[in-house]
Amino acid sequence: MRNIDLMLEKCFFNGMSLIEARNFLSVKNYEKDAYDYDFFNKDLYPDDYFDKCQDGNTFFDSQIKDYNQLPKIGIITKNGRIYKTASLHLDLALWLKFNGVDLQGSLRYVYFPDTKHFSIVEGYGYFKEEDKKSIDEVAFKWNQLHEGELLDYNLILNEAQVITIFKLAKQFGLDFEKIMSYNEGFCMNQLANYDDEKKKIGRYNKFTIDDAFRRL
Repeated sequence: MRNIDLMLEKCFFNGMSLIEARNFLSVKNYEKDAYDYDFFNKDLYPDDYFDKCQDGNTFFDSQIKDYNQLPKIGIITKNGRIYKTASLHLDLALWLKFNGVDLQGSLRYVYFPDTKHFSIVEGYGYFKEEDKKSIDEVAFKWNQLHEGELLDYNLILNEAQVITIFKLAKQFGLDFEKIMSYNEGFCMNQLANYDDEKKKIGRYNKFTIDDAFRRL
């Protein structure tokens, strides 16, 4: 394990967040530049990343208020908050996890303007997992679990996420129902669901969407 990883791991064992840890450590600039992740880049990940002043920049509480522009790539957590992806979904998810953000049930999305396609898959950390103090170990486990599979993960929505996806669809001029249909993970196409579990998930998501729309 690299020296910088060992130092960070010790900080995490002492209860520090990643923001606290990187400011506590004495790391040379060449070490920061050679590091696999951009966590020492304060233009991407400022110290006030989670503060209210960053609302509309690093994160978007789109279930609460409207914004002039929403990010084309991001992570949607269970509370409906969008975290803007500036580099890779994996890097962002690691940054969030090691700063104490709950990623269970989160969704990753990408909007492709050229094709008007809006892709949604399960987020890193979607499933409950054993807590780890090593960034590399978590990244390795997540890649094993979430990559190289079909985009059909039996995704379960909650109302906050439905409202967020609806507002993203509206922002990009897309049909919300079509997004729900062609993203197979939501199991909304009952005719294509031959598995009882998928049918159950599809019905659950439909009820959740209906309830969320009543709130809208």
